[in-house]
Amino acid sequence: MEFDPTNWFRWCNHCNALEVWPQGTERPPDVKPECSTCGELLTGSNAYPMQWIAPRWGFVTDASDEAKEPRGHRPARSQATRSFFLRNLKDQDTSAGQQAEPREAFPSYDSSTRVEGRYLSGRSLVVLNLGDFQTDRHGHARREGFKLCGKCGRVHFDRKNTVNKHRPPYHKSGQSCRGPIGLGANTQGQPVVLGHRYETDVLWVEFHGSNHSRMQTGFWLSLAYGLTNAACQELNIERTDLEATTVPLEDLTDRQAVVIYDAVPGGAGHCRQILHALPQVIRRAQSLLAGCDCDPDSTGCYGCLCNYQNQFAHEELSRGAPLAYLGKLVDALDTGHPTPWRDPCAAPAREIVDSLASATGPVSLVTNQITPGVLPGVSRDWFDVLKQLASRPCGPDKLRIVLGQVPSAGSEAAGTVIYHRIAELTALGVKVECCDGSGRQASTLIIRDGDGAVQTVWKWPWSRALGPDVDEVQRSRIGLEQAAMSVVEAEPPAKPLVLPKLREFNEFTLEPGRRHNLFSSRLLGSLLKHFVAGAVVIDPHILHSSQHISVLEGFLQVLKITPEIEVKVKTGRVRGDQRRGNFTTWSEQKKAADDLEGRFATHRLTVVFPRDGYFVDHDRVIYLHLKVENVHRFYKIILGQGLFGFDAACRRRSHGVWFEVDQSEWNSNWED
Repeated sequence: MEFDPTNWFRWCNHCNALEVWPQGTERPPDVKPECSTCGELLTGSNAYPMQWIAPRWGFVTDASDEAKEPRGHRPARSQATRSFFLRNLKDQDTSAGQQAEPREAFPSYDSSTRVEGRYLSGRSLVVLNLGDFQTDRHGHARREGFKLCGKCGRVHFDRKNTVNKHRPPYHKSGQSCRGPIGLGANTQGQPVVLGHRYETDVLWVEFHGSNHSRMQTGFWLSLAYGLTNAACQELNIERTDLEATTVPLEDLTDRQAVVIYDAVPGGAGHCRQILHALPQVIRRAQSLLAGCDCDPDSTGCYGCLCNYQNQFAHEELSRGAPLAYLGKLVDALDTGHPTPWRDPCAAPAREIVDSLASATGPVSLVTNQITPGVLPGVSRDWFDVLKQLASRPCGPDKLRIVLGQVPSAGSEAAGTVIYHRIAELTALGVKVECCDGSGRQASTLIIRDGDGAVQTVWKWPWSRALGPDVDEVQRSRIGLEQAAMSVVEAEPPAKPLVLPKLREFNEFTLEPGRRHNLFSSRLLGSLLKHFVAGAVVIDPHILHSSQHISVLEGFLQVLKITPEIEVKVKTGRVRGDQRRGNFTTWSEQKKAADDLEGRFATHRLTVVFPRDGYFVDHDRVIYLHLKVENVHRFYKIILGQGLFGFDAACRRRSHGVWFEVDQSEWNSNWED
């Protein structure tokens, strides 16, 4: 068995440069410890050249291996191959078999922020299988290649087949092989790497104005994979037909080039197509990264950057920095556009939050209404974002909010949450004002830097609340902020919003299909730890079935009651068209109600039905009269699915909120 022992390479883990020696080199002479591209000192296995061999005869298993029964699940797989562009093998565009097209620059060569692309045909790449991960003495995970017997080709060794004495993998019996391990001038047991060199079409892309050095490999790889994914979406290309890598430039520009290549040897024409549509591909890449829900400051996900082929870089990929640069590049591509506004954002909530995170000066928000709800990809709502903004070093007074609508507390769950969250902002020192929004067309968010200069302007229709589903949001183009300010509506006359003193308040969400602990501090624990002197449960359906009644019983049983306890349950009669499992007649329901009153006689429980027999469906409400350190206090609990939302049988998400109310509200609901 023969292998070519004259293919040598060395990879720099600092800048992703691949140093390749000419084929036919027995052993690279005078190898310097520094990378020839970035000058950084190489350590460990990266400091020495390694051989790569082409498995021209394919692979075989050990002849003595027996087939195993499948275990019903896929075996664990780890992607070990990686592609590199062999730039220093063919630097001349006029070499035989190559075709090169002139460079194209977008928007132009005069722009400091620009992208340059060039289509090249017949360029060489090498795919290397670097082996499994091994941990060195410093605790760093490295690819260590394969120990290869240069005589029989075995690369798998164990206790039975050792490095010094093993059986050739294609013999079941016979004389043992004793090596040597290694090839050519490298026969001292050093590992080798499996490789395959092929030629295909490539698109050479250089990005200018990113302010990232060639040492920031994670940024360049993220940019490369974001561009590749966007090209496949924009041009309807199969993702498996395109791949990408990066090449550090050796000139003084201190950056890397992105190389997109056809995964099919010989090329399939995709790279030329991408070059001609490069501005559209860049816009799609910006939209793709902006629309992902993963944390921009953490590692990427399979929705934006990651796939099976780039597992080697998953810890380095992140969409935050490439997204910021692509935003600048999109604005540069739109230079001369008649409007100062970008196209509507693909993921407006995510982009606005990212913009606010970098705000260092005054922020002014004018909107009709702010609504609660978790923002996609943020795990917070707008009130949490604004509270964090108020905690900046410049102080809460640098945040001004003007609202067209301010709900009152106690009307319904969502409005109560909004009311109390706004009260939290005013308690922090945020300037919250109200205005007459009639006739106004747009909401605006103006972000300034520490010197007061306009940094970013956002706008969206006045009719759309600033909530999780805010849409039709436009952002000012970079460099055209003043032009955007000249066309947005001026801030309306406003007056300070005066809210009553903020009382105790809590909101929560009950996920369906789970049993929830009432005493959790996140739910009702802060209330139920006190003695209860009275309770009013208002729920149209709480006595419609035995299952609902058992949930009510569970609630009543955990109450710490006082001797003067009184409980009222206000509910509705069953209807003839009720769902399966409910009581079918009024008499059946009345008997269940009487039994409930008997079992909870110590609670002085009374069940009250409406005079007309039915009940208007609305949010389920519970009023509690508590004795807190011998002080009488009253609370209102609003539950979207009522007490049934705490039970595992509930199949709907239930939003809840509780807060303190006046005794007059308790009295009116007790007497009704």
